[in-house]
Amino acid sequence: MPATPAIVSEGLEGSTNLESIAPILPHMNNDGEPLMVIMRPNEKIGYEAETVDTNHLASICGKRNAGNFSRPTVEQGS
Repeated sequence: MPATPAIVSEGLEGSTNLESIAPILPHMNNDGEPLMVIMRPNEKIGYEAETVDTNHLASICGKRNAGNFSRPTVEQGS
């Protein structure tokens, strides 16, 4: 199995955050679905009474129909 993400997309149309990055990982959940991560780079968050820059991992979950996700990614050149 490859050690790199199968697909990485940035700023897809319709996204709630155009700076989000969404790699589909080469790992599966217990249902056999590839894992997808939503990451928000350079996000400012509050931590111990300070604001810090972070690469925020917003979610990780199994992605049904990962092939359908990749089609607009390729079409948009993202």
